[in-house]
Amino acid sequence: MTTRTRRGIIALFGLVALVMLVQKILDVRADRHLQSVAAELTRKYGSLYPGILNLPKVPADENRAAYLRAATDLVVFESDTWKWIPRAYGETRLNTLDTHRSALQALLARNTLPLELARKSRGLSKSNWDIQYASGIHADSPPYQRINHLSSLLHAGGLVELKENRPEAALDWIETGLALAGSLRGEARTSPLWGPVFDMAPISALREVLIKSEPSAAALASVQRAIEVECTGVPASRVIFAEIVMIHDRFREFESGNSGWLPVGFGRFLFSSLADWRPFRWVVHPLIVELHALALERAETASRFADTPWYGRHGDPLKTFDEEKVPGWVRWLDSSFLQSSWMISIDNGYLNRTRVGVALASVALRRYRIDHGAYPDRLEALCPAYLKEIPIDLLTGEPVAYKRLGEGFELRGTPAPRDGEASQRKKYDRVLTWTIPR
Repeated sequence: MTTRTRRGIIALFGLVALVMLVQKILDVRADRHLQSVAAELTRKYGSLYPGILNLPKVPADENRAAYLRAATDLVVFESDTWKWIPRAYGETRLNTLDTHRSALQALLARNTLPLELARKSRGLSKSNWDIQYASGIHADSPPYQRINHLSSLLHAGGLVELKENRPEAALDWIETGLALAGSLRGEARTSPLWGPVFDMAPISALREVLIKSEPSAAALASVQRAIEVECTGVPASRVIFAEIVMIHDRFREFESGNSGWLPVGFGRFLFSSLADWRPFRWVVHPLIVELHALALERAETASRFADTPWYGRHGDPLKTFDEEKVPGWVRWLDSSFLQSSWMISIDNGYLNRTRVGVALASVALRRYRIDHGAYPDRLEALCPAYLKEIPIDLLTGEPVAYKRLGEGFELRGTPAPRDGEASQRKKYDRVLTWTIPR
């Protein structure tokens, strides 16, 4: 063996030893970082075991979601109908009813059984969609698409009743839609965020009822109670805590050798090709552990802002959250689990709560006018006989804006002032402003 060969072998062994040393140092450092973050989260939230996400069982005859799941399974919903039916989480579109009313009535008639099951579910207070949220990489979720179909049918049924000048019957459909949306609020993970999505349709239809008709005081009081029960705000930190638990569990799955879930965006193809090769897994293990720790820290940052509405924050936490320093190598990997979209969803939830407050105040104002012959000059006149408390605009911290307009009134909440989102601002300005002419 020549001297040059021996030197090459020695250099190779030295390089391997150096790589092993560096890998070990990085592995220990990443592991300490992860253990520190996990210990802090355990101290703050309690157990991070994913089994805590699954809800207690509810007997079928007491379970609202059991009725609703059966209803969603029975819905007959043709794809061509979907093109023109008023959408569950879109704006109310009464103009479609004039063109397609007969077809829509036929569709409602074909869905008599699921709609009746949905209506019966309103009498049940307990709800569990029986989802295995803690089943690792195969975690389930409620059937949102089928729920959307059922919600759209309920929305359309209420609008048909309104067109037929039966406002009390329209409010009955609206209450059923609210019960469907409310069934998701007690679920785990991101499911509670879908509750406000699916109550957009019945609340939008409620505005049309107030604009175009004169329902009785009793029917209005009933729908107001339904809004108070079904549209209660869900603490956003509870949603993020569930995501923290699942992030922790899925990373541990990957670190233990299960490559079915890959925690990267840009490097997904690379990881899927090499993840089962042991030398590769050994080399990238410190990287994965560090990503694990950073993902938990990112989620905890969102949680710290989650239960504080806009007016209670210092500065702009959405901007702070988006611009929080994340290492460049993480951005290069495009790690989508470090979700800045969390804060957008959370803040949309606060805007939805403002919208619910506007709806409650609008119904209370109509009930006041029925009893007194005219709307009050100030919202304070509604409390406590017609309204428990004056709704707060969660962007400003002030009561929602109210003014008399002739024989009617206008209630207004403030849309979030986000740069570059003019269309979203216009949308929320539309749903947060209720102009009732009668």
